[in-house]
Amino acid sequence: IRSGLIGGETFTPGVYKWTSFVVCDTDITLVGSATDLFIFQIDSYLSVGAGVTVKLLSADGSDKPVQANVVWQIHGHVSLGASTRFESVLLCRI
Repeated sequence: IRSGLIGGETFTPGVYKWTSFVVCDTDITLVGSATDLFIFQIDSYLSVGAGVTVKLLSADGSDKPVQANVVWQIHGHVSLGASTRFESVLLCRI
């Protein structure tokens, strides 16, 4: 997706994979239900800008996705900017 530049993107449930770094410089939106699973696999590093929010929104007016069902699997380091709201599970291998 956009060669690892994911700021401003909207994601639906599923598995997303990048073979390089991922940069998120603006908010991203995850749209689904409380039982949906989002998996982000990154073979390099993740950089999230200051003040960026991962927004969890309901797809159909029911319960929105829960942060325990949002998993980021990162092979390298993670950089989260100041005041970032990143309600997710981060699994990092350094």
